[in-house]
Amino acid sequence: MDGGSVIDFSGAEIRASRQPARCSRHGSFLGEILAQLFPTADDPVVASGTLIKLVYTASCGDGNDGAELRFAKFERRRLDDCMEFLRTEGLIRCKGMQSSNEKVVIKATGGGAYDFADNFQEKLDVYLDRLHEFECIVYGANFLLESIPGSAFTYIDGEMRTIDISPNNLLPYLIVNIGSGVAMLKVATGKRNFELTTGTNIGGAFVFGLAKLLTGCKSYNEFLQLCQKGDNSVLDLVVKDICGELASLK
Repeated sequence: MDGGSVIDFSGAEIRASRQPARCSRHGSFLGEILAQLFPTADDPVVASGTLIKLVYTASCGDGNDGAELRFAKFERRRLDDCMEFLRTEGLIRCKGMQSSNEKVVIKATGGGAYDFADNFQEKLDVYLDRLHEFECIVYGANFLLESIPGSAFTYIDGEMRTIDISPNNLLPYLIVNIGSGVAMLKVATGKRNFELTTGTNIGGAFVFGLAKLLTGCKSYNEFLQLCQKGDNSVLDLVVKDICGELASLK
């Protein structure tokens, strides 16, 4: 992709499911999309920590029908499943498929980019190019907000409503990134200028660990299913618990 190439995102949308029949597993569109986020990127992005998150694209139809930006996630303990997914989806070339002088590199960020580097090199002959996690978060948020319609939304009375975002009203904004921990990033003076305002280590890893102790759940997906069935009203402290029933009548 040369520096003057532009990707047309008109008609782009966010979907909860995909349609594999329309789309091939992997397309050259991937290099173009990542080049906007990271100028030297031409391979899938792996973001890893408590969960391993993969971002990749698939060309639709004969390549003239656009492409899908897809996401997949694996628990940290399922690293081998993640690697097998990379193989079967054709996102990397397996050992022996590239020339001896060719180095396969995947962009990676998060704690797992350091923890798993040796695993990727040993089992897949792939090198992880580690990127700054906060930069990836900000660049990715800007990419979605500027390029993909409907990426900004809120819920009012249980109904999802999109928020109009344009280059003129994008800044400033605050990113509250809830991962293994929680980081709050202020993006105010420019799309690539940001600062960490505060954070806490009480995040997803803490909540998942607590849930495993309280419920005995074994997987992250099981934990999410339990959350959907639970009733927080039996535990949450509300005004009437402090002030009595009269408070709820006023």
